[in-house]
Amino acid sequence: MPPVGVRPVESRSDLRAFIDLPFRLHAASEQWVPPLKIERRLFLNRRLNAYFSHAEAQLFLARREGRIVGRVSAQVDHAFNSHQGNEWGQFGFLEAEEDQEVFGALIEAAAGWLRERGRDRMVGPMDFRMNDESGILIEGYDQLPVLKQPWHPPYYRAMCEGAGLEKVVDLYFWGLVMADRAEMLPVLVELAEQLGPKHGITIERMSRRRLRRDLDLFAEIYNHAWRRNWGFVPYGKADLDHYAQELQLVFDRKFFMIARNRAGEAVAMAITIPDVNQALKRMNGRLLPLGWWHFLSRSRYIDRAIGQGKDTSCAISSHFTQSGHPEYADGLTFPSDEEAGPWSEGARAVVYLLRGVSPVDTTFILGQLRGVCGQSMILLGLH
Repeated sequence: MPPVGVRPVESRSDLRAFIDLPFRLHAASEQWVPPLKIERRLFLNRRLNAYFSHAEAQLFLARREGRIVGRVSAQVDHAFNSHQGNEWGQFGFLEAEEDQEVFGALIEAAAGWLRERGRDRMVGPMDFRMNDESGILIEGYDQLPVLKQPWHPPYYRAMCEGAGLEKVVDLYFWGLVMADRAEMLPVLVELAEQLGPKHGITIERMSRRRLRRDLDLFAEIYNHAWRRNWGFVPYGKADLDHYAQELQLVFDRKFFMIARNRAGEAVAMAITIPDVNQALKRMNGRLLPLGWWHFLSRSRYIDRAIGQGKDTSCAISSHFTQSGHPEYADGLTFPSDEEAGPWSEGARAVVYLLRGVSPVDTTFILGQLRGVCGQSMILLGLH
């Protein structure tokens, strides 16, 4: 069989091939959700994505006899290294045909690029960071992923491990169906009723006009609540500017909330967005001819929502709370395991570490995340 060659993405046609490859690989899959192609171009643009204000990256394509057979990215996030105190690099955007030689060549190309930049470990996949699509799916192949949740065919796991990668962390995706508010656990109503009298907490709705300003509060709380978590990178100003632009497209006043104490200080925040993947599935990667119509009419058929930020410190009212001030975590907790209700594990993915590197030095384990009102949850654990 002809050898596999891996080269950097250098031209517009290379970038187009990089974006288009998953559409060919997963065309027959009912679960894979096609990303919007124009959004992918913007996301990979170094001038438009705030990620590149503190990071550098290189995209690669694998070819055999001129045919595109795989892709990968290698990236160095200096904000990640500064916060975590390490010299790690990441890889991401991993897509390839079922061919061990292709996977091996892609992993080696990414690792080589990172070695040249002094990185001592390579972890991933992350597209580009943990708050984007991360991990290789190893359970839940039959389920439609929610926004920013990865989907891969079953062979990806064997190919990655065959290329010399070892698991470093598990990512769990949990789902809860809540069709009737009357079915909510009584303890949630009790917690909501105690907010004002017992804790002096009030709920304030965000607005489009103040969204960017409110995200500064969100970042302050989020960065504090998640500062010790695996893979965490604090939000900076450029990140928040970019995030605000994204959220304007899906803003819903009902689900963007701030919890304040008696002094008017923000102590917890929640940002919940509709699962736009249900619209993207219908759009098939394009705005034209009818993709725009599917997006604008999404409120008619979207019935899933996602809590953004992957963090929960306390329960405020009956809403899934993203980030909470530690002072208010006591007494504002989620139900116990016995009270938790009808939870089901939706999917499981793993993040890999390049074999031959010493084990990760960490003892922090993030516990179970729970939510209500039909949110999708993530459980992240270290083993």
